[in-house]
Parts: sequence; C-alpha cells; structure tokens
Amino acid sequence: MYIAAFAPDEGESAFALSAGGALDDAVAGVPVPIQAGGTDVELSIRPEEFRRVFISEVGSATALAMAATQRPITLTALGSPSGPPA
Repeated sequence: MYIAAFAPDEGESAFALSAGGALDDAVAGVPVPIQAGGTDVELSIRPEEFRRVFISEVGSATALAMAATQRPITLTALGSPSGPPA
C-alpha cells in the first residue's frame, strides 16, 4: 500500500518539500560511512515522536513497534534533486 509521497518538480528535492513541517523537530540523524569515502547522515523519526508525526491513527504500542522497525533514509537521498518528470 502506498500512503503518501512527494512529487517534486525537476530540480526540487523531497527534503526541500518537507522543510518547515512536523518532521523538522521529530527527526534524529546518525552519521554513517559511505562506500565512496566520507560520511552521510541516516535520518529516522525519533520513537517518542513517531505516532504524533507519522501515524496518529494507531495505538501507542503499535506506533512504538513501527518506530522500532522503520528504515532510515540518508540526507543525500532526501536532498538529491529530482530529474525530469516521467
């Protein structure tokens, strides 16, 4: 099931589209090494904020389980500009 998505215009990024939203204060970052050398940052929603900003329709126990199993996304992935529309 696909619940929501970003649809950036060419050159926009998902990070730019989400700026100023509820996730701004709810996300934690962890530096991670990348294959090409250097580091990136993996972002995930802090467990205590997960239910409030992502899925308020479920109970606390379910939201905590979902928070514990969420997959992080890198700052590079969110910040990469979109290519030409399909």
